[in-house]
Order: sequence, then structure tokens, then C-alpha cells
Amino acid sequence: DFLDSTRASATNARYTSCPRDGPDAPDWILSTRRLHLDFAANEGVAEGAVLRFLDVPILAFPRMSFPITDQRKSGWLPPSLKLDSRSGFEVAVPYYWNIAPHRDATITPKLATRRGPGVDLEFRYLEPSFTGLVGLDAWPNDLTSGRSRWALRYAQEGALGSAGGWLQDTRYEIKGVRVSDDDWWKDFP
Repeated sequence: DFLDSTRASATNARYTSCPRDGPDAPDWILSTRRLHLDFAANEGVAEGAVLRFLDVPILAFPRMSFPITDQRKSGWLPPSLKLDSRSGFEVAVPYYWNIAPHRDATITPKLATRRGPGVDLEFRYLEPSFTGLVGLDAWPNDLTSGRSRWALRYAQEGALGSAGGWLQDTRYEIKGVRVSDDDWWKDFP
């Protein structure tokens, strides 16, 4: 149903942003019970949605929203589940924050059965001559060790010199990690 010049609605719809290459179906398809598209707001809302890859169901959502174009959109991302012998069962639910066209952050609260609550923060930036990220993985009260634990990471790469000059084609890369204790590497691979 075309509601007006910028909005449409569909029932039992299939949606993809993948370009068609020949007669084959696109790799990624979102199957929905009900789909609302708002082109002016650059937002699609799917109800009863199932995300499929090569026609295999990957994730199901009762309701989800997504950008229609390739522009980024703030919102919750799919959760991740992890199981290992040191942390136990861990669930993490990331939130993506589109701060500006050249800045974004991901805030990921997490909970591990053996360690308790934690958070992973990552801030990324993109400039014409360099890109980088700053991240913090923190467990404010690690139940296994009985203390606060963290890892701080920094990475940046870019080009030296502007148009012309002897540094014109010189690239650089900086990476650094600082952890709260020597056992971090054993406990958090």
C-alpha cells in the first residue's frame, strides 16, 4: 500500500538492500509479517521479522527498525553469546550510537555468570588523513578475581604530510593496549 509519496506499507513482505546480480535471489533477505517504509525519515520498520542469509533463518525479531539507505542509524544490535571455562556463559547486547558522519560509538553492556556485569566501550573516528579508535573493556567488580579489571586500547593510522612535500606518501600506524593486571591475557583471550 502506498500511503503517500514518501511512505509505503506491505504485508507478508520480503525486503533486501542487496543489489540484484543476475537471476539469483539476494544473499540477505528480511522476511516480515508487516513492513512499513518511510523514505523521508530513511527508516524501515518490520514486524514479525526473520533475517535470512542464503535462505537460512539467522535471527528473528518481533519488531525492528533499520535504515533504508546505506546511512548509519543509532540503535540496538543483535546480542552475542559466548561460553568459555573462565568467564562462564556471557551475553552482551551492543548499542550503536551514530554520533556524526565521521564519529560513532558502541556501548556494550554484558553479563557473565562467573564474572558478573561488565561493559565494552568503543569510540571510532574518521578524518580525511587519519582514522582511529579508543576502547575500554571493563569489569567493575570481577567476581572471579574480587577486583576491578579493565583493558584500554588505542589505535590510529593515517598519512603524514599534505599535498606535496617529502612526507606525502608516508603512512603511519599506532597501536597500544594497557591492562589492569598480568592475568588479563589468560582470563580474556
